Amino acid sequence: MSKNTIFPFKSSLRFQGKLLFVDRPMVMGILNATPDSFFPGSRVALSAQSAGHPPFLDVVEQARKMLGEGADILDIGGCSTRPGAAAVSEQEELDRVLPVIRAVKRAFPDQLVSVDTWRASVAEQAISVGADLINDVSGGRLDPHMFETVIRLKVPYVLMHSRGTPESMASLAQYGDVSTEVVLELADRVKVLLDAGCSDLIIDPGFGFAKTPEQGFQLLNQLDVLVNMGFPVLVGVSRKSMITRTLSVAVESHDALWGTLVLNTIALERGAHILRVHDVAPAVQAVRLWEKVRGAELNAASVRSSSSKHPQL
Repeated sequence: MSKNTIFPFKSSLRFQGKLLFVDRPMVMGILNATPDSFFPGSRVALSAQSAGHPPFLDVVEQARKMLGEGADILDIGGCSTRPGAAAVSEQEELDRVLPVIRAVKRAFPDQLVSVDTWRASVAEQAISVGADLINDVSGGRLDPHMFETVIRLKVPYVLMHSRGTPESMASLAQYGDVSTEVVLELADRVKVLLDAGCSDLIIDPGFGFAKTPEQGFQLLNQLDVLVNMGFPVLVGVSRKSMITRTLSVAVESHDALWGTLVLNTIALERGAHILRVHDVAPAVQAVRLWEKVRGAELNAASVRSSSSKHPQL
């Protein structure tokens, strides 16, 4: 991993007074309590809520499956933020997400759960019913109360880079150098949070949010620049358009698992700490195999260093 040049590296996060050390890559499984998320396989609901809506997976069973496959965090959202998506009302988002969080925490009380929302009020109520961290795709730009809420609640916060709203962000993908500008824009937000006393931060470069697929690949290739900011980096490329729009053969989100695995593995190699995915088992396998290769590399380096100090006579 490259040497940090911006902030002292934060190697741990506080969850309700407990320290979680980010000393190995983690996997975050996606549970969308929405009828319009871009990948249908991520849509969940309480069994009683499924009637009359697009097919949903039972949230407790899907959570159980993800945890059995090795998920470290479950990310629950109630408002689609795919490009072009219209925002739902605050009450509708609450009605979707709070029962799902309650159900997951009731079934798995010790499991880390994040709430995927840009609304401070939704974040606060989600934390009150058991969520452990806030995953904000807007980086605090769409709700002026988000930062003060995060600081007051003293919970870890995923600060994602984006521009505009889901309806407008596609028109705002204008950069001179995408990696440099993303870092600078995130650094401004990080400074505000640090100055206010919040240090339990996770950085997300925001793949697909005000970024073209080509800009996404540049950002992924230079992910170490984000790692150098000094905070754990979350990468969310699972089944996104930078995969489906890049391959020469037409690929839909339901066929994008292989491409997701490739990009997640590259992200690990570039220093990612958390993979946010729809498919937990393949991501966990990628992490385990990457760790095995990484361990072999470190062992080989140690042997070479020992040999150079004690050359054979």
